[in-house]
Amino acid sequence: NKEIINGMREIIYNLRPMSLNNLGLVSTIDSYCLNMERCTNVDIIFHVKGKERGLPSIMSVTLYRIVQEAISNILQHALAKKAVVLLTYLDTSIELSVEDNGKGFDVNHVLEQSNEYSLHGFGLSTMRERTKLLKGTFCIDSVLGKGTKIHISVPAKYVGGNENDYDPRRENCRTEPDGYGMELLLP
Repeated sequence: NKEIINGMREIIYNLRPMSLNNLGLVSTIDSYCLNMERCTNVDIIFHVKGKERGLPSIMSVTLYRIVQEAISNILQHALAKKAVVLLTYLDTSIELSVEDNGKGFDVNHVLEQSNEYSLHGFGLSTMRERTKLLKGTFCIDSVLGKGTKIHISVPAKYVGGNENDYDPRRENCRTEPDGYGMELLLP
């Protein structure tokens, strides 16, 4: 029953990777990217800009989960050969981008098709909702035949439920309603 024990360990790890506590967000994302690269035919590159600093647990877990979801989407749908994950520590925000050179998709079509009863676009909705929890902005750009890029910006200081403490960055994005009570920022 070693398999059962190993299965339980994996479930527990996936709930909250212990390496987030022990090694921090950068090392945990790096380890995840290396592991996914070893298991697939996709070249996954991870870069960090700025100096890593301690983040509230909810921010670390949420950013890590967004990376997992983005990479999962790339592996399942993009037919990409390369993905780049960039985590940037700025004074006022933490920014995360995940870009691939896959087949791309029509963002508006996928968002129109997604609803609470459909798994179509579920990964995008999940990433968007996680970003919303951190009072951040979520931008997505995808070009058929050229790939997809998501960009997330969250305030460096977690503000919890007080939306008045943070004015989201809206650089290079236009705002459109997303049907879920949140504005979707598109390039």
